[in-house]
Amino acid sequence: MYFALSFILFMAAPLSHAKDIYYCWTIKFNSVEFDYSKIKKASLKTDCRDNPVPIYFKGLKDYFNLTPKAYATGGASYLIWDKVSKNYRYDEDELKKTIQNITDKEQKYKYLSNLIPSVNIYYYPRPNGALVISDVIFQDKKDNDVSIIKDAFFYSKDNHAAVYGSQPTKFKEKNKIIFLKAVNNLFNTMAIDWG
Repeated sequence: MYFALSFILFMAAPLSHAKDIYYCWTIKFNSVEFDYSKIKKASLKTDCRDNPVPIYFKGLKDYFNLTPKAYATGGASYLIWDKVSKNYRYDEDELKKTIQNITDKEQKYKYLSNLIPSVNIYYYPRPNGALVISDVIFQDKKDNDVSIIKDAFFYSKDNHAAVYGSQPTKFKEKNKIIFLKAVNNLFNTMAIDWG
C-alpha cells in the first residue's frame, strides 16, 4: 500500500522539455509530461474556456475542464469544506453514492463493490485560492491496493477553476497510474496570472 500511495502522490519538478502555458488567457500551468502542442492548439481556439483541455501522454488521452465558477468541492460531491477546521473531509454517505453511481453506469467497475475504499485528501492553499487532490484508494480484504479514483481541482477566489476526475484505475495498469501522477504534477504547477 505505501509504495502505491507514495508513487501517486510524488510531485516532481517539471521535466526539462515541458513548457509553461497560459491556457485560454486564464490559468497558467506547465505541460509537464503531457503533449504541449495539443494543449497549445486547444488554448488558441476562441471557445477554449467552453471545451475540455486535452491531455495526451504516451498514447493515453484524457481531459480536464475549466469551470465558469469556483466550487469549494470541485464538483466531487463526497468532499466537504469544513469552515471550522479550514480543511477538507469527506461524507461517507456521499462517497457510497458516488461509488454506486459508477458501478451502476459501467459493468466493468462492478468489482469496486467488493473492495474497501479509503479517502486521502491533500489541500494546498495558494495565493488567492487552493489546490485540492483527493485519492479514493480501493483495497481488498488483505489491505492490498487494487484501484484508485483521483479528483483534482485548482481554484481561485475570482472564480477561475480547473477540475479533473479520473475513471477507476487499477494499480496494475502501470501506464495509467503514471498518467495520474502526471496529472498531479500538472495541477501542482497551476497559478492564476494576476499581472
